[in-house]
Amino acid sequence: MKIPILDKLRSYLFLKILLILGTALFFTIILVMVSHQILIVHMVFPVQQRNSVNYAQYIIKSLGTPPDIQKAQEIVKNEKIQIRWSGPGGEWASSKDLIGFQKLDIPAFPEEKGIYAGFNETGLCIDIKKGEWRYLIILHFKKEGIPYVVGVFAVIVLCSITFILTSIYFAMSWLLKPVRILHDAVRQMGEGNIDVEIATNRNDELGKLTHSFNIMSRKVREMLHARERLLQDVSHELRSPLTRARVALEFLDESNTKTSLMDDIHEMETMIIELLETERLKSQYGGLKLENVNISSMIQGLCSEFKNQEPGIKIVSMAENIFLKIDPKRIQILLRNLLDNALRYSRIGDYPVEISLREKANEITISIQDFGSGIPEQDLPYIFEPFYRVDKSRSKKTGGYGLGLSLCKRIMEAHQGDIEITSKPNVGTTVFLKFKNTGASSNPNKK
Repeated sequence: MKIPILDKLRSYLFLKILLILGTALFFTIILVMVSHQILIVHMVFPVQQRNSVNYAQYIIKSLGTPPDIQKAQEIVKNEKIQIRWSGPGGEWASSKDLIGFQKLDIPAFPEEKGIYAGFNETGLCIDIKKGEWRYLIILHFKKEGIPYVVGVFAVIVLCSITFILTSIYFAMSWLLKPVRILHDAVRQMGEGNIDVEIATNRNDELGKLTHSFNIMSRKVREMLHARERLLQDVSHELRSPLTRARVALEFLDESNTKTSLMDDIHEMETMIIELLETERLKSQYGGLKLENVNISSMIQGLCSEFKNQEPGIKIVSMAENIFLKIDPKRIQILLRNLLDNALRYSRIGDYPVEISLREKANEITISIQDFGSGIPEQDLPYIFEPFYRVDKSRSKKTGGYGLGLSLCKRIMEAHQGDIEITSKPNVGTTVFLKFKNTGASSNPNKK
């Protein structure tokens, strides 16, 4: 069973570093506490207890028997201590609010019976019973003793650790900010935004990494632009010789060779058109010519064009009179490509290709589903790449040149829409075309 916190720790470098620092501080505190237990409680306290008892016994001896009140007052004044006693002559205390014997809660002195010495809520107290007299000597109050000092020290340490951790949090957050920015930039580049660059004025390792990313981004952009220019230039240059070849073939007698050559020329012309159309969509001079189009009627009309192809097309759900603001010629190219692919990869005798049109509040979705050979999972991330073919043999029987889906993606991006494909081998493939519902989906002529 996955634990969300552990998954988060695995995915965030900042939290890992903070956890390491927090763990180090935690064990430091444990070490301080263990040291306090060993050094203070087991080593220093017994010595202090013994010295306190000896000092209290010296004071009691100085008071005499029975204790002399005047002498006690002098000792209290000079030594800054407090004294209480009780015995046959009554009870006396150096202060009216001095703690009584019944409220004492201090440990026994292990070296001599009838003596208790240690710290309580009042301070360092020594309780000694000598004959018929019982004495309470308070050598110093709580705020003057070692436990109080240790407690204050512990509070200071905890506050310091809290401050340090908070400072580390903000410092690490600032130091690792380029990592988060780089992550977003890499994600954008992975989504196709090759123009992304990161502004930075840092000269440390992360700053150098950011500069390296910008250099990589520029080089990738230059290589892609160079490839696109090459394809565009080659496509333009090929159109004239292909036209001449087609014209020359028209004068030849009908034969299998002529038919084969004409088919080859037609495929090359289709490839060139797709290449040029893809480039035209990216150009400011080849933008969309948007119209308010009844997409329902368009789909029905396109389906009728494929009615004689096996295994056929079935409209399973079609909302009527759905209007979209689109470039009708580009959308027709898009739908023809997808329907042609669905029929091509369906086997004769399979279920017919199913197409549906559904409208939601903020989205209009066209889905095209076939029940053919499907696409292997490892190929799905690359099917929109130009010239990518699932069939590595690139046989004409199994498809074109790998430009159709790339063009489809360009058309959808130009319309601010999304194209998604799900597929399983030997089960089939479903293509989803998602358009934003901008409110133009109702009949514009309807009043």
